[in-house]
Amino acid sequence: MAVELLLIINPQAGLKKFNRYTLDVIEKFTNAGYVCTVCTTSKETGAVHCIEKFGAKADVIVCVGGDGTFSEVISGMRLAGIKRPVGYIPAGSTNDFGNSIGLPKNFLRAVDDIIEGTPQNYDLGSFNGKGFSYIASFGIFSSTSYTTPRNLKNTIGHLAYLLSSVKELSNIRPIHVRVETKEQIFEDDYIFGAISNSLSFAGVLSIDPNKVKMDDGAFELMLIRMPKNIIDVSKIVTCLTNQVYDPNYITFCSIDAAKIQLDEEIPWTLDGEYQPGSDIIDFHVLPSAVQIIMNRKSNQKKLLTE
Repeated sequence: MAVELLLIINPQAGLKKFNRYTLDVIEKFTNAGYVCTVCTTSKETGAVHCIEKFGAKADVIVCVGGDGTFSEVISGMRLAGIKRPVGYIPAGSTNDFGNSIGLPKNFLRAVDDIIEGTPQNYDLGSFNGKGFSYIASFGIFSSTSYTTPRNLKNTIGHLAYLLSSVKELSNIRPIHVRVETKEQIFEDDYIFGAISNSLSFAGVLSIDPNKVKMDDGAFELMLIRMPKNIIDVSKIVTCLTNQVYDPNYITFCSIDAAKIQLDEEIPWTLDGEYQPGSDIIDFHVLPSAVQIIMNRKSNQKKLLTE
């Protein structure tokens, strides 16, 4: 019996390099026995629309795009009540989530890994009931994902994020936040906060891979305190660079749920996209909420050669 595959493509992702491989990718899937339905996203109709229209008929859903497109696919599946194995071909300008789980950067190799791979469970997060795949954040380094023009991100990639972040630092201001977890309460003035299940944020901040597991029922909380002087700034940069977090400057721990209270409704980002804020935010982990098709052998070889 043929396997129905829904291929969702964001043709605007990254440098649009994937577009020249579209026919090759479809041919690979077809030769492997899949019957492909192709749906492309646009400004008017995103990945959620593709899921609503074709998702129920698919046995497998494959997403081509950046982390934002992948997040849309996951959100669309949750909204439609559809549970299917998902393949992800990273084609964005940063691909934090794809890199964190070791997905290939070569498009055709990524297709091979989906064909040869098996579904693996991964956790998702819930932000006031809205699902996200790898990060919810506020403060500096957060809005750069959605405020940097798409053409600039596509042209110079990570440098665009860094340039936008520098502009923010020139007018840095603290945000008073209270975070209640099952174990303890954190309350202070912060310049950045994130709840993540990833090894990097927007290609700017990286986390020690030994401190992150994508399927352990927990996300990582990071809160960076407002620096009092230039010495504090230097120490914060050193902590982030060395991935060793001094609790005097940075809170870092694993959590499975939290109640977050803010003095004002500041904007957040969910998986690199704008998310309106709220004075109270309920976060909790959705354990093993998505199955991503992975080729473990291929990933091990990739790690050994890096």
